[in-house]
Amino acid sequence: MTDTDGEPYVESGRLRRPLVVGGRVNGDDTSDEAVSYAVERAGFYVVAGLPRDEIWASLTGGAELTDDERAAIAAAVDAAIAAHAITEGGWHDATTNDRISAAFAELNGRGVVAMEHAGFTMSEGWSIVSEAAEDVPGATAAVFFHEQDVERGVEGHGLMLAFGAFDDGPDHAPLSHALAVDVCRTLRRHGVLCDWAGDIDRRIEVAPFAWRKRRATKAPPYALVDDDAATEPSAWRHPPAPRATAPAPRTPKPWWRFWQ
Repeated sequence: MTDTDGEPYVESGRLRRPLVVGGRVNGDDTSDEAVSYAVERAGFYVVAGLPRDEIWASLTGGAELTDDERAAIAAAVDAAIAAHAITEGGWHDATTNDRISAAFAELNGRGVVAMEHAGFTMSEGWSIVSEAAEDVPGATAAVFFHEQDVERGVEGHGLMLAFGAFDDGPDHAPLSHALAVDVCRTLRRHGVLCDWAGDIDRRIEVAPFAWRKRRATKAPPYALVDDDAATEPSAWRHPPAPRATAPAPRTPKPWWRFWQ
C-alpha cells in the first residue's frame, strides 16, 4: 500500500504513518540500522500509549523481515511494555494525559470528534477524523493531535491541537471559533492548562506537562474546575496583571540640602 507520494505505509485503526522499519520493503534491502531504529521507536510508541497490535503493525507492516528481525522487534516491544507497567504502577493521581482523555471523551459526547494520536501529519489527521465523523451521529466538528504532536508532548513541550467545524460554508469561521472556545473551556474544567490566540488559523496550545499516558491502569477520579474559572485564560500563558501599588511617599529634602 502506498500514499500519494508512492511511499509505503501501514494503516492500522486511527494510525497511518510511513514505515519506520523495512527489513526489505518492495524487495529493496535495507541496512541493520532500520531494525535498530524500529527497536528504538518501539519505546516511543509504548510511552505514547498505543496498543501492542498497532505498535507491531506500525513497525513491521508491509516489510519482509527475517525471523530474527521480527524476534528482535517483538522482544523490544515487550520489554518496553513491561518497563512501562512498572512505572505506571506508581501513578496514583490523575495525570494530565488522564485529564485530556476525559475532556476528549466529554467532547465526543457532544458531537465533536475528539481524537488523540490521529495519523502522522495534519492532513492525515483531518482525513482520519473526517472518516470517523461518518460513524458519529450529528458530528459537527473535530479536534485532534497527531503523532508529531505526541513526539513533542513526550519530550515535555506540550501539545498543539488542531480543530475546526465540518461546515465549509459561510458559518465555518464562527462555528470553528465557538468550537475552540468550547474545547479550551472543557480542557480547563478538567484541569488542563491551555491557551488559544483567538484565530481559527492558529492551533490550541496545551501547556508543557509530564507525559504519563496509561496503558493498563485505570485513571483515578478527580475534581473538576469551577465553570467560571474554566473560562479564564490559563495563567501559564496569561499571567495575572501586576497589582497597582501607590507610589512611595516622597521624603522632603532637609532645608540644608536644597543647594546641594
